[in-house]
Amino acid sequence: MKRGRSNEPSKRLESKSTVAFSSCRENSRVGLLLFGYSYTMYCIEYYPCGGAV
Repeated sequence: MKRGRSNEPSKRLESKSTVAFSSCRENSRVGLLLFGYSYTMYCIEYYPCGGAV
């Protein structure tokens, strides 16, 4: 009985860390997407000919 009780908090902590990691990974993916989009728009606006001016 004592072993079952001692394992419960670690399982809870494991599931919380998994949720936190997945949301962190999702946020980094969104951040990377926004950075790529803004960088692309910057290049198109300021270097329309590919920099060969």
